[in-house]
Amino acid sequence: MNAAKLKNPSFSLIQTKLYRPAVSDNLIRRPRLTNLLNNGRNLPLTLVLAPAGSGKTTLLSDWLDTCPCPSAWLSLDESDSDLDVFLSYFIAAIRTIFPEACEQTLALLQVAELPPTKVLAGTLINEIEGLHNHPLLADEQRFVLVLDDYQLISGQEVNELLIDLLRHPSQTMSLAISTRRDPALPLNKLRAGGLLTEIRRQDLRFSAKETKEYLQRSTEHPVSDSVAAVLTDKTEGWITGLHLAVLNLRHISDSDEFVASFEASERYIMDYLVDEVLSRQSAAVEEFLLKTSVLNRLCGPLCEAVINLDTPVCNGQAYLEWLEQTDLFIVALDNQQQWFRYHHLFQLLLQTRLERQYSRDEIAEIHRKASLWYAENGFVEDAIIHAMAAGDEQAAVRVVVTHRHEAMNQERWLQIDRWLRLIPSHLIDEQPALLLLKAFVLQRQWRFPDIPPYLDSIDSRIEALGPGPETGQLRGEVDALRSMLSFYSLRSGKETSALASRALERLPMAHSSVRGLAWLYYAAGFQATGETTRARELFLEGLKEDSLHGNSFPSRILFGLCFLTWMNTDLASLRQVATHYLRLSTERGLTEGVGFAHYFLGTAAYDANDLERAESEFKAVTVQRYIAHAAPYSQCAFGLASLYLARGDIKQAGEVIDLVETYSIEINNSRILAETNLFRALLALKQGQYAEARHRTAAFDDITQSVPAVMLLNQEVVLASILLNLATPADLRKAAAVILRLRDLVERASNTRRMIDLLALQALLADAQGNRAAALLSLGQAVDLAEPSSVLRAFVDLGSKIASLLAELGRQRSNSGFIGQILQAFPPADTQGIDLIHTVPEVANQANLIEPLTNREMEVLEMLAQRLTAKEIAGDLFISERTVKRHTANIYQKLGVHSRQQAVASATYLGILDNTTP
Repeated sequence: MNAAKLKNPSFSLIQTKLYRPAVSDNLIRRPRLTNLLNNGRNLPLTLVLAPAGSGKTTLLSDWLDTCPCPSAWLSLDESDSDLDVFLSYFIAAIRTIFPEACEQTLALLQVAELPPTKVLAGTLINEIEGLHNHPLLADEQRFVLVLDDYQLISGQEVNELLIDLLRHPSQTMSLAISTRRDPALPLNKLRAGGLLTEIRRQDLRFSAKETKEYLQRSTEHPVSDSVAAVLTDKTEGWITGLHLAVLNLRHISDSDEFVASFEASERYIMDYLVDEVLSRQSAAVEEFLLKTSVLNRLCGPLCEAVINLDTPVCNGQAYLEWLEQTDLFIVALDNQQQWFRYHHLFQLLLQTRLERQYSRDEIAEIHRKASLWYAENGFVEDAIIHAMAAGDEQAAVRVVVTHRHEAMNQERWLQIDRWLRLIPSHLIDEQPALLLLKAFVLQRQWRFPDIPPYLDSIDSRIEALGPGPETGQLRGEVDALRSMLSFYSLRSGKETSALASRALERLPMAHSSVRGLAWLYYAAGFQATGETTRARELFLEGLKEDSLHGNSFPSRILFGLCFLTWMNTDLASLRQVATHYLRLSTERGLTEGVGFAHYFLGTAAYDANDLERAESEFKAVTVQRYIAHAAPYSQCAFGLASLYLARGDIKQAGEVIDLVETYSIEINNSRILAETNLFRALLALKQGQYAEARHRTAAFDDITQSVPAVMLLNQEVVLASILLNLATPADLRKAAAVILRLRDLVERASNTRRMIDLLALQALLADAQGNRAAALLSLGQAVDLAEPSSVLRAFVDLGSKIASLLAELGRQRSNSGFIGQILQAFPPADTQGIDLIHTVPEVANQANLIEPLTNREMEVLEMLAQRLTAKEIAGDLFISERTVKRHTANIYQKLGVHSRQQAVASATYLGILDNTTP
């Protein structure tokens, strides 16, 4: 067999764990037990519980051979105690029946931080129940999922998941658990409710009749009733004891004498196996059995790697096939006869003998060879486990170090977290590469303040390594992280670019994830010094190198390019880049990129007051609450709440904030929690609850900004706007301090988009201080920056006070079309007493439109004026919602507007709509 076929390229899903073990040709059918199983297959849980070697696996496999229902199998091992590993296999097993099942749950397992167990369980339950009407589940039939060897699961997370599944049992799936001990599940409650089928040790014992049939079939010799009865009595119907008897009966002539001397106590069996069964094998076979007993799964090349026989070549595959043919406690795991495992009890007994016959150093060498083979063939976790079993901690470290960039390039952060958990903490603290891995995990989680101590520790350890290629690469990774921290601390754009440039010089192309990070901040540094053209050139240059890098590199570049275009207030380019970002991230399965792309598209739409499009984009992320990265999720949620506020729906805005608050607590993110508190202050303000608003803003007296004001919800902007509305002398003093801090952030980052917010806030502050001239000057500057891309919400979200200033500014300017466009976007309550008619965007009349409205567009326009929803319009006109949205977009384009309110106002002014239209 070609070892290359065994490579495990991404998440280590071992397909053979999903294969149901084949039953032996000597199998004795046990209809009394299979009838029990059949009677319980429409119950939530079947439990088969007995000691090792009792035939649990064989019984379940035989039952599924004849069961008419769809079935799946999962052989568990110790590594499945990690919830994400268990769920990955659980879903993979279900997908052997339903290939597209559980997509949402699977997506939840691709994120950097695993969601709470209840969230995973709820999503999984809904998706399993969603299979109810599948053609394979006719006549209210359930599918069966077997979890074999559940006793190997340790810890409580997996138990908690199954408890949730059984608390709300599916009508679509029935679980069958094989285990040596009672699992920590609500068995008493299930038993009392008649929801549990149980088969235990006494049920699995062979009767004298079954023993006789088994002995005769296995030995191909007649067996007397008395021999069968005595063996049944001595083994207590234990199939492993009977199998051991068979192995010896094949080699003796007097079965009565053998039976008289046979013992089957557990202690005796261990000695008996070693002394009798193994003693009948050749020295080569015995060595093969003992040395390969350290392996939980066996294949030919792996066995050859751990064996050093006297013969020139050890044909591992031939040994495995011979062992199966002789029925020597080995189980095939796939139909191709490539992967096998020993019976668990037999493996334990072999390991006991191994420890007696071989020294610790010799056993460690076996583990070391296994680790090398696993590492060379991509089974990283197995390689780490065997390296640690060999006592070779440095080898375990080397495995992680060797494979870490491949995993980072593919954004396999949960897998990286498992690797790090397998390495003792003192080793991580000693190894700069592993400390870097921890730092990159923090970077992925946006926990920037926690990174510097790691970098300081890494620097000191790199010094101890001395010069060399590895040292240079490690320094390059440190430089990449420091360039990011430099940018977000706003120390110096030149410093940011210099650090990133040095990182790119030191990092090889294969380290594409880190190179993408460095390239991002290399360009961002130029943006921070006002060299926006150079920054854009660098981002575009980076995109040209896409083919030289891994999946995640262009995602980093597009992320930066989106931020650059937003900061430059170029909404048209932002839409274009974000659309490309979304397409690329979707094609490459980059969940983080998909979330950010929707965020940028939503932000562009929101700024332009296209609330319907913004709502669609924001919801694309908020419905993926635990799948999306925390940053785009929280910002899209705040954007969604903001547009609900824009529509006057305070209740719905509050419900969104409730969800964000719950989420922030669940993931232990203090920053998002603080931002929800700030948004609640805004909600209180909108409802006239000024004391509540002031109380909540008090917590932000010492606010510190960790990013250069680049997200949709900016704490300084929101806080200042609230304080300006509260407008006591103390509030105005605080607002002035916040605005001053915001100016520092904006100017150092050359952030034009946030400069619009700053100037608008300065206008309100100056007006509140009685300086109307300064107010209008600042507001005029803000309008001039906003006009090229028609940024509207920066003004509208500030409320009626800014609307009054805008109207006065419009009267002072000869061309006030854009100001009129802004004013049209305000809700009517904020523009009472303001003459909007003379500030509507300039379109002469219907006849002079570039393209007149069609009859259908006129119908849609009239219904828009009646404040009907897209769904209501579609119903009245007997067309689809999609068609309504297309007509609406055409109307906006022809009238030169960006919202329903603007369209109605403009059409009324032009005489297209009657003034009496409601």
